[in-house]
Amino acid sequence: MNLEKVVKQKKVVLATDAPFWEGKMGSHQRILAIVKELKNHCSLKIFFFGTIGLQRRIQIQEVGLENMVVSYKDFDQHLNPEEAGLPKLSSFANVQGLKKRRHNAFTQHLLSILLWLNQM
Repeated sequence: MNLEKVVKQKKVVLATDAPFWEGKMGSHQRILAIVKELKNHCSLKIFFFGTIGLQRRIQIQEVGLENMVVSYKDFDQHLNPEEAGLPKLSSFANVQGLKKRRHNAFTQHLLSILLWLNQM
């Protein structure tokens, strides 16, 4: 892939609370299939509403999504939010990880993803 093509790619964020890379449920497998197809057509980041510990990082790497999955809770589970430098109460709109980059699309629901893919 050449640099110009990478720069011109659309940037897409998928937000989910489902650890779909585990593939334990049918819905997880469907999300994983969609994500694998999406990453071939855009610059994809997956924003996970949960903690990503060592075991999850290994699982994410095993399914080929290394460096694509981010979380606002990338900290050791024994730390409370204040010790980890996170606000005590936060809302979705104020999540710092989403403020860092401007994305061309932000998808929060699986149905929205399917509708969006249908338009590609």
